[in-house]
Amino acid sequence: MHQRTRLFIVLLFLGLLVRLLLVPQPGFEGDIGFWKSWSKAASENGPVWVTLNTDYNYPAGFTWVLWLVGKVYRIFKDPNNQAEFFSPGNYFFLFLIKLVPVVSDLLIAFLIFQLISEPEKLKLPAKASRFALPLAGIYLFHPIVLFDGVWWGQVDSFGVLFAFLTLYFLTKEKTKLATISLTTGFLLKMQNIIFLPLYFLFLARKYSRKEMVQNLAWALFTYLLICSPFLLSRNLERTFTLILNNTGWFPYLSLRAYNFWWLVAKGNWTASDNILTFGITSALTLGRGLFFFVYFLTAIQILLKPSTKNLLFAFAFSSFAFFFLPTQSHERYLFPFVSLSLPLLPFLLLAKNPLKARLRLLLGLIFSFTGLINLNNSLLHFYPKNGWPFLAFFNQPQIETFICFFNFIVLVVLLKILVKQISLIKFLLVFSLFFGGWLLTNLGYLAGRPISLTKFKPLIINQGFGSLQINRNLASSAGWKSWSFLSVNHFFYKKGLATHANSKLAYDLKGKFGRFTADYGVDSDAGSKASVIFSVVGDNRILFTSSVVKKADLPQRIDLPVKGIQTLELLVSDAGDGISDDHADWLNPTLYR
Repeated sequence: MHQRTRLFIVLLFLGLLVRLLLVPQPGFEGDIGFWKSWSKAASENGPVWVTLNTDYNYPAGFTWVLWLVGKVYRIFKDPNNQAEFFSPGNYFFLFLIKLVPVVSDLLIAFLIFQLISEPEKLKLPAKASRFALPLAGIYLFHPIVLFDGVWWGQVDSFGVLFAFLTLYFLTKEKTKLATISLTTGFLLKMQNIIFLPLYFLFLARKYSRKEMVQNLAWALFTYLLICSPFLLSRNLERTFTLILNNTGWFPYLSLRAYNFWWLVAKGNWTASDNILTFGITSALTLGRGLFFFVYFLTAIQILLKPSTKNLLFAFAFSSFAFFFLPTQSHERYLFPFVSLSLPLLPFLLLAKNPLKARLRLLLGLIFSFTGLINLNNSLLHFYPKNGWPFLAFFNQPQIETFICFFNFIVLVVLLKILVKQISLIKFLLVFSLFFGGWLLTNLGYLAGRPISLTKFKPLIINQGFGSLQINRNLASSAGWKSWSFLSVNHFFYKKGLATHANSKLAYDLKGKFGRFTADYGVDSDAGSKASVIFSVVGDNRILFTSSVVKKADLPQRIDLPVKGIQTLELLVSDAGDGISDDHADWLNPTLYR
């Protein structure tokens, strides 16, 4: 056996030993609590049931992991012993669930070792192979890797494992295994969805059309196989709604991720991402636009130079962009970038410009520390006793702000590397296209034309029944088969907001408008008991209150000054007789500059 291989086995053993010693830590008790309740439900009622009857919000494939954990737990312990099962110190459950990131970490270290041991596969010089052992060791003992997995109790490494498997199989020219791996990873960890388009673009550019079609078929087969319980129970659509619902599960600027939006939120992790930014573009839309701008640039790189090395860079860069640019980003979203960027270090260490290489390496070292602080501060915020106390000093707003700016520098450096690959002209062309898209969506506002409030997403949505319907009546909340027009006493409207007493809709205006107009009334589909009162509030000041409105009443109109108002609230109360039949419509709600 080669000496380097023996040393690697020793590293694996030490990495495993450290992780086993850290297993008893309670970590992020909220996440562990979800694993417990979901695994218990899955083992008792099956993978499909847990997605339909609980607050489960992971991809469909992860239910199999929870099902297995629940089944194994039942062999040795009784999950119905509530006091023991849900205790934060339940060591056996902690061992079972943390075994997922532990095994994933060991396998990722092995894959990094294998990838760098064959440097020609990544178009590295032969001498790069000497970095295989150090890089595997760095991953195994990287503080972010240890903290995210075996300390926190999260399974981010489980999703990243399949991205590494994909890259490994590509270096072996085994595209079908690569496709199966990436599809599986997506069904286990939602963040892997950003890798799929880049991967299939890579296949389309590097291989034949026949190869591409075969791999798409394998992806579909893998999807259906993993989701077979949903298919057999005629609930396959649930696998799609889990993906769609997950995108808006936490509608906040930043979930304690020290990124661009954390600065905007000013440290308030529950700040809504539906606030206005430039023009009438919400933070949610702007964040997604910025991400897709960078993502499109990485796609161009794959399109121009479809190599495994460039695909690895695209995976790593898109992971960091996913952490830094969109709203609703978790602090843990930095984990894939940390992991996927490690095999790229030899490109820096063997660069022609040693000064530039050392500066970039220094950035990476600082990022390892700042990323750890981000994770630890977040854990300290929710569970002060469960974090790393020796890093508690760094839990300060000034340090958070510094890390946000530092992460911006990392983004700029990565962007500079990418632009050099695709050319400045292509970068400017893509930027022009995205800027043009923003201009088109804001053209009406910039020209001073009336803007429908239906284009805005509320900061707050509270209502006593059903869900807010935009440009449809409240009965449409039952599903697409029930979609119907808005109407009051059979006066029909194309635009409006259908809600139900008691309700509150709050919108961010940023003082950008001067007037607000709307019709209002009880929807034609309401029952005979309907009676409501409409109110409009601006910055906690009542601007309008209607008399009692009933089903037979004609639509009424309001025209209110809202100059300088930051937050506009539309309220509907039940008029004191309960909320039965209280279907209430705000019709043609319009803002004027």
